[in-house]
Amino acid sequence: MPNLEAYYPFDDDTAADMSGNNRDGTWDQGTETYGEGIMGRAASFDGSSRIVVDAFANFAWGDQFTISLWFNRAGCDGNYQGIANGGGYHAEGSWEIRMGREGGCSSVGGGVVTASHGATWDHLGVSQGGTVPAAATDEWHHAVCTYDGSQVNFYLDRDAPAASSQDSGDLLVDPDGVYIGQAGPPRSNEYFTGLVDEVMIYTQAATAADVEDLFAGASGGR
Repeated sequence: MPNLEAYYPFDDDTAADMSGNNRDGTWDQGTETYGEGIMGRAASFDGSSRIVVDAFANFAWGDQFTISLWFNRAGCDGNYQGIANGGGYHAEGSWEIRMGREGGCSSVGGGVVTASHGATWDHLGVSQGGTVPAAATDEWHHAVCTYDGSQVNFYLDRDAPAASSQDSGDLLVDPDGVYIGQAGPPRSNEYFTGLVDEVMIYTQAATAADVEDLFAGASGGR
């Protein structure tokens, strides 16, 4: 898939960007910790730590975007938790993937922010086929949020509900960078507890076939 802007595999126990674009992350809060990932190593968040990528401050995302990542939420503390976002919480940033406390902390969703739609929750509380918890805790799950200039798709473990067409045009340009492990400003809470792995950020809209490839790349094709 073209236009890879950043890739954080965490395999060397660092938040280094392995895309070649030199957009390294920094643990600006809490303790830098790593654990066993879906493939190799993963960033481990304890509910008070986060990674920030300042190189994405004021980044012009354009109208094509994909974020792909794996996450494993540790238990249910009854809180909302940010997994990754482009500049901040909900309408304060360019895009967002976050978890809720609903359904035993299994709610997950996200979206993008554009001039036509100042909110990220196009897909919130996503469930697989509408019959099972969206993302059971203490298990690995794959999330992809993708935008093609007119529609947002949110995939959980390769399953996607109907696309949202509330957005059009370019994503918001935000003065803050990318945050991993916390909801971002203006929130001072909503930290993630658990593991995040294989974070890939593109300025290209993923197709359904691309999502299958991204899933298979870290899951061993399971």
